Amino acid sequence: VLLVIISLVQILSYKLANNYELKHRDAKAKLTVTQDYLDRQAYAVENGKDIRLYQMKEWLSGHYRAANKKYQALLAKEKACYFADDLFGLLLQLGRDVVCYGYLIGQLMQGMSIARFVLYIGIVSGFSTYFSELTMMISQISSCLKPVGQMQEFTELENVYHHGEGVRLKDEKEAVEVEFSHVSFSYPGTDHKILDDVSFRIKKGGKMALVGINGAGKSTTMNIITGYLASTEGEVLINGHNILEEPEEAKKCIGYLPEMPPLYFDMTVLEYMKFAADLKKIPKKQKDKQIKEVMDMVKITDMKDRLIKNLSKGYRQRVGLAQAILGYPEVIILDEPTVGLDPKQIIEIRTLIKELKKKHTVILSSHILSEVSAVCDYVLIISHGKLVASDTPENLGKLAEGSNTLEMLIKGEKTQIRQALEGIEGVNSVTMEKDEKQNLWSVKVSTEEQNDIREKVFYKMSEINSPIYEMKSRKVSLEEIFLELTASDKPISADEVPNTPEDKDTDAGKSNETNVKQTSAEIPEEQNNDKGGEK
Repeated sequence: VLLVIISLVQILSYKLANNYELKHRDAKAKLTVTQDYLDRQAYAVENGKDIRLYQMKEWLSGHYRAANKKYQALLAKEKACYFADDLFGLLLQLGRDVVCYGYLIGQLMQGMSIARFVLYIGIVSGFSTYFSELTMMISQISSCLKPVGQMQEFTELENVYHHGEGVRLKDEKEAVEVEFSHVSFSYPGTDHKILDDVSFRIKKGGKMALVGINGAGKSTTMNIITGYLASTEGEVLINGHNILEEPEEAKKCIGYLPEMPPLYFDMTVLEYMKFAADLKKIPKKQKDKQIKEVMDMVKITDMKDRLIKNLSKGYRQRVGLAQAILGYPEVIILDEPTVGLDPKQIIEIRTLIKELKKKHTVILSSHILSEVSAVCDYVLIISHGKLVASDTPENLGKLAEGSNTLEMLIKGEKTQIRQALEGIEGVNSVTMEKDEKQNLWSVKVSTEEQNDIREKVFYKMSEINSPIYEMKSRKVSLEEIFLELTASDKPISADEVPNTPEDKDTDAGKSNETNVKQTSAEIPEEQNNDKGGEK
């Protein structure tokens, strides 16, 4: 009984020492984090100037020493508790042996036989050893279970970050890559605005085309995005970095191919690619691999040892495109990438751009509308420095006067033909002109999008005995939309015409100019327009 009681007391003593350690665990962790933070800040290279300037060395050292002193004090108390536990255990064992062996010696002096004395000594010694080992095993098991208990405690903590269903966070792909906010630009000393309050947003993975006639402001927009020109008003953000306030961080996200590629003609293709890689600070371990991948991508590997001045226009354009892709920037900007190329080279460059848009945000500047339809899924149209429209190539047709047009040659009376056609559901307008050569009426019927009225027209004309000599359906092309939107003297539709047209000054004189009141656009992340080709 005595041995059992002493063993239980030893286990309880160890438990008290262990509880003291657990009680001060959070305080030790806090002091450890404080010391680690002060140590990292003191040895950080970027903080050296501030530490010297504000004489913070003693301040940092003082706080570090204070935190370390408190930590060492807690550690010393824990060691003292475990030492007291060990000392208390030894005293208990000594007291146990004194009591047991003293009792047996007393019995021996009172007449107990030697044989019985030796037997009891063996029994006491065996039980003492057994209970000592049992106590030690229980202590070891408690030490091993300590991390398990901490893990269980962690898993049972209340989730403070869970607030019901909440609102689903936006996917990373929905992040805005390029933001053009109320940007205006004019050259110093002039009042003429090259860009006038232009705003648009391009989300990550967007494939946008910037379209406009020569002098509309396309290249100026490109130069402002890349930081080559500073906007007079507004701001430009690239992946959240202001192009003027954080130029280095913003430009790391950009790969740019100007209309005239920035090439050094006395370099070989490989030398130029290595030079571009060094400018972009590509790590040495990745440089050769990236150069090979990009050269294979644009198919200039066979030309790597040739001087750039001996390359054709198409291959020079490819080399320029390769330097824009090098480093795999998030945003790739291409200014007239197919100018001067032959048809085969144009098709190859378009195919390459389609591949790029799978992993990058692509901004393309062009006045070749067939190229825009084939490559991009979103179009911004700039006219006289203003953003006049922004949408998919298909949806831009809605800005023109009717999405579809039915063209016909009909024989009959004009009034009857007009009344019959205007009575058909889905017809927006009817235009009729006399074809004197054939003595027929040339009729154009504007219809709503995806509304096929050809069968209804056939039966209506049969009812009034007006034969149809020719009928063809035609969708509004991107070229027509572009001409409609950039025209200086014709509004897009009645809803978009201001009550009082603004009078604008131009170099040739004053002319009334009405612009679509759409100066802000947000490019969606994905548009299903990978069919390519021309319509």
